[in-house]
Amino acid sequence: MTSLFTVLEKIKHLAELTATSLGKSVRIIFPNADSEIPDHWQLPLTLALTHIVRNSIDHGLRDQPGEIRFQVPPQPLGMNWVLEIEDNGQGVDFEKIKARGIDLGLIESNDAPSRNALLELLFYPGFSTQKDPNEYSGRGIGMDIIRHEIVKLGGHVHLTQLEKKGLQVRIEIRQDWAPV
Repeated sequence: MTSLFTVLEKIKHLAELTATSLGKSVRIIFPNADSEIPDHWQLPLTLALTHIVRNSIDHGLRDQPGEIRFQVPPQPLGMNWVLEIEDNGQGVDFEKIKARGIDLGLIESNDAPSRNALLELLFYPGFSTQKDPNEYSGRGIGMDIIRHEIVKLGGHVHLTQLEKKGLQVRIEIRQDWAPV
């Protein structure tokens, strides 16, 4: 077993480097990271969290300082281990997502997809709304990698636009999952 705290300390360091490089400041908060995760989760989870944090800092955080919170709900939901990541950024621009989805032929211009359907487009390989990609985001691979790594662990990822602004990424992984 591996300490979640150890994984999040690495992510915190990476977030601070990313924010500094982009001329931003960010606070990383993980109030209850004392849970343990299976050793085989460490690499895929670290890779997924790296992309989540980079996207959050580069795309979402505009106010200074930004804040990213990692929360493990106190009780697992059924057989799932849950990690929620929330930022206090600007959230997503649904009009930009729809326009890019139309450009890529993923939706028709006369379609009226739900917010959830638009958020799902973010996981499409190559999908990005950023005009100027950089080393941290905008290349259309981050969200795809997040989903791929969590699915490898027998889990799933769900995005929610927060009412107070910002975005929540919810990762759920079956606790009884073991590699074959």
